Amino acid sequence: MKSHIPLPFVVLSLFAMFMTFAGAGDKKVDPATIHGRIQIVDSFPDYKVKAVQSFPDAKVKVVDSSPGPGRWQIVDSFPNFRIQFVDSFPDFTVQFAEGAPAKAKQPGVKPDPKTVHGRVQFVKSFPDYKVKAVKGSADLKVQVVKSFPGQGKWQVVDSFPDFKIQLVESFPDFTVEFADGIPEEAKR
Repeated sequence: MKSHIPLPFVVLSLFAMFMTFAGAGDKKVDPATIHGRIQIVDSFPDYKVKAVQSFPDAKVKVVDSSPGPGRWQIVDSFPNFRIQFVDSFPDFTVQFAEGAPAKAKQPGVKPDPKTVHGRVQFVKSFPDYKVKAVKGSADLKVQVVKSFPGQGKWQVVDSFPDFKIQLVESFPDFTVEFADGIPEEAKR
C-alpha cells in the first residue's frame, strides 16, 4: 500500500525537527530579558542559574511586587520563568542586590529568612538551612499551619519539602521564633 504523504513534505519535516534539536544547545541567554515573576524549582527549569558575588551576567533585586528589568518577584505559581539554582554549568550567573532567595544559596551570603516559607521537612542531616529556635529577637517568626503555607508560615511535611531544616544550637544560618512553640516533628 502506498503512502499518501508526499516525499518532499516528509524530508522538510525531518529537516525542521533536526534543526530544532541541533540548535537548542547553541542559543545564548540574555539575562537582562529574564525578569518578572520567577519560580524557583528543583527540576525542569527554563534556565539554570548560579548565584555569585562578583562578575555576574546580571544583577538582580528581589521585590514583593512590580517586577521589571533587573527585578525578580519570587512566586509559587504562574511564573514568567522557572529557575533552578546550580553550582556548575549555569546558563547565566546573577548577583543579588540584597536578600537572595533562600534557595539561591549564594556562597558567603546569609539567606533572607523571609523567603524560607512553604512546605518544610525537619531533618537530622543534610539540611538546606540550619536554624536555631529562640524566643524574641528572631530573624523570622513562624506559624506552623496544616495547609496553604504562605509568608511566615511553615507546613511540616514528611516528603517533597520546599526546604529541609535542621534545628541546631550553634552556628545557625538564621534564628526562628515559633508562634506556638517548637513543632513535635522537629523534636524527633
